[in-house]
Amino acid sequence: MATMHDEREERLKLQEGQYEFPYHYIPKFNVSGAQRYRVLGWGFEYLCYQHHIADTVRELSPSSVLEVGCGDGYFIGALGSDVPRRVGVDFSERAISFARAFNPDVTFHAADAAEIDEQFDVVAAIEVLEHIPDEQVSSFLRVLFERVKPGGYVLISVPSVILPLNKKHFRHYSEELLRSQVADAEPRAEPVRVEHVCHVPRWMAVYDKLTVNRYWMIDVSFVSSWLWRRLWSRHRIGDANTGRHVVGLFRRPV
Repeated sequence: MATMHDEREERLKLQEGQYEFPYHYIPKFNVSGAQRYRVLGWGFEYLCYQHHIADTVRELSPSSVLEVGCGDGYFIGALGSDVPRRVGVDFSERAISFARAFNPDVTFHAADAAEIDEQFDVVAAIEVLEHIPDEQVSSFLRVLFERVKPGGYVLISVPSVILPLNKKHFRHYSEELLRSQVADAEPRAEPVRVEHVCHVPRWMAVYDKLTVNRYWMIDVSFVSSWLWRRLWSRHRIGDANTGRHVVGLFRRPV
């Protein structure tokens, strides 16, 4: 027969399981009043390039990864136990507080990457370089290569020039611009490959606008599942004219 202690433990487990996400923050107030949901309109695109990059890292079988500009820690956390040593660094104390809450098994620092006194098998900067002012790009890239072990890899993801320039960004990227900035900062770096990731076809963009906008949000689970499978299997890799993110993998010479 279950004891009162067992019943209490079971209820605590149920509550703990619900904290996969801080659900109390989903409902919110805005200028129109109360709202029961939050939504990321470009969520499929985000998942597409994030998980493609995670797969790229796993293919390298690293024992340690540093993510520079990790924000709330989604990417470094998504690598999971496949990578024994995971470290994230970001300037934002607020972002790092979220990162620590969601990923207690990852080490996070609210600091400058130059302050990290360690070298890693892989150093990643995902959608960060576009936030760096022109005059600081070379020094930022040099820090990435200084943090990676000889023979290790630097992985950089940036938004493509096919996207309108975001007001938060200093620039968007072509493959040529990314390669040239890396070469200027670290002439010995060996380009392994540069990919154009996540082609969002026009019909999917129209669907997104019709189902997620300022007036309503419509989500049918089996339709969303089908859309995700199609995006991942057929449109994960694009070309210079269609890929929304430029992802470069560079190797530091031994």
